[in-house]
Amino acid sequence: MKRAVAVLLTAATVLALAGCSKKEEERKPSKTKKTTEETEESTEEPDTSSETTDTSDTSDTSETSDTQGLHKNAVKVNLDHTLTKLDMSRDVTDHAYGELAKNLDYEHLLEAHEYLCFYTILSDKYNTLNSTLDGIYTNHAARCDEMYGECVAAFPDMQSKATADTYWNYDYNYFGSYMSMYRADEQILSFSLNNRIFAEDITSDSTEFYNFKSATGDQIKFDDVVKDRSAFAEAILANKPKVDSSSPDWAQKQDKAYTVAAENIKNGEDITFLLYPNAIAIYDTTQFDGVGYDIHFAVSVLDLGSCVDLSYFGATTKYYSLASDLGFNTKWDFDDDSLLDTLVVEDTSDDDFGVTIKVTLNGEDLQAQQAPCLQDADSIYDVFVSYTDSGYYVYVECSMEDPVFTTAVYHLDGNSFTYVGEMGEFQDFPYDPENVAVLERSDFLGTGTACTLATLTGANGIPKQTSDYVEKYGMASTVEKMVLGKFDANGQPTSESNTVPAGTVVRVKTIDTKHELVIFEALFADASKNFEFQMVLRNNDYDYDVYFNGKTAYELFKGANFYD
Repeated sequence: MKRAVAVLLTAATVLALAGCSKKEEERKPSKTKKTTEETEESTEEPDTSSETTDTSDTSDTSETSDTQGLHKNAVKVNLDHTLTKLDMSRDVTDHAYGELAKNLDYEHLLEAHEYLCFYTILSDKYNTLNSTLDGIYTNHAARCDEMYGECVAAFPDMQSKATADTYWNYDYNYFGSYMSMYRADEQILSFSLNNRIFAEDITSDSTEFYNFKSATGDQIKFDDVVKDRSAFAEAILANKPKVDSSSPDWAQKQDKAYTVAAENIKNGEDITFLLYPNAIAIYDTTQFDGVGYDIHFAVSVLDLGSCVDLSYFGATTKYYSLASDLGFNTKWDFDDDSLLDTLVVEDTSDDDFGVTIKVTLNGEDLQAQQAPCLQDADSIYDVFVSYTDSGYYVYVECSMEDPVFTTAVYHLDGNSFTYVGEMGEFQDFPYDPENVAVLERSDFLGTGTACTLATLTGANGIPKQTSDYVEKYGMASTVEKMVLGKFDANGQPTSESNTVPAGTVVRVKTIDTKHELVIFEALFADASKNFEFQMVLRNNDYDYDVYFNGKTAYELFKGANFYD
């Protein structure tokens, strides 16, 4: 597989999360999120000799007498934090091409982009699993390579067809597969694979879900994890958010979808799922009222030992992240007393503008400070909890009308819940706190996101950049001829130069923050003619920019896609 550093432009829609033992709050609709570059993996050598603790022997599965399930004495747990994380490389293929549409009265780009992102485990101990991963990669890569090549060859035909009334059929063509990790340790490898084809003649957006035992490469099936489907389905039904005829239409549809999904589980249908350390993520396309409705929800399982094999849960690496379920409950032993705790984050605002959070731990109010960024949010979108070298941090990600969501960060220390700052959003579930990817809004060569590789350790919970490079997808055409100096590997100017003719379609390959350079690639139908060039980075307070002869990127390039 080809190894490189690149940018992903794809979409992943996450709908609602559900839980198992609390009176639930209604969850507002989610928003489609664009994702970019994911994090590089750890270089720590995995050790499969570690034994994980089977929590099923020590878990009290009796229901709490408290109807809201908030008493921490309800369930005993015995967690294990000795797993070794998998040492993996990201294997990336990234190609792009573009032309300005010739039959329009305004500048608009026709684009093609191929992006493949897969992983390889860097140890011979996992050859069986690597063989499976390589097989998945080969199938998807062959199809994307073929379709991307056909698309680039069809640009003359697209140019002749692209009019003011039809150009949107040809302006954006994407062929890709992108892997997102949920667990990657010596016990379990759990990931999703988004496969997206978007072109003139075909639109296909699907997601595959995989769960493997790392040591053997054996696939984990739903019935390996859930021992009693009926009881598991009843746990879902018992904890759905309450809706009635006055509830919003989306909430009523969601309620039906939960019911159908639970019935599908009970009836023995095939279930797509992923595994967190503390929960099962369920994905289903439910059918009711004559249409399909996609739903995604997480089920906390550490208090469901009567119907779930808990040997798959409760074991983590040194640092780890946890998922919340519907109502944004996170169930875990936060104080190391071997008793299950329940952390709940709620939005108590009574409208769709602004978020007011209330946080409780085992029913006790933690007096959460209202973060400034919450004033501009629409609703809570998700809640993650990450354990780092300085303890537990709670990330309250909120949806808003922007390419990037806003996230308030809090430190959980006993009964203290302290606001420490804000950030953009995690690109994916931050399964490894030492290696996360964080998105911030960027309008450099088109509205979208810029992605920074970072760590949550040694940083008081606020992501700290670990790579010199920031990834940004942007494509445009040069307005004028530019003669630009070359810089060496140390960021020092040389006596050489690059000439970029006017009308050259280019894209941003990466932003070198260490040497304050933006690296571009000039694009041609014959990719062997592509070449890279550099421009000096101007980092404004709000975004990146470049200058040439006193002009900014907005003046130097045309055809970029801006919106708002």
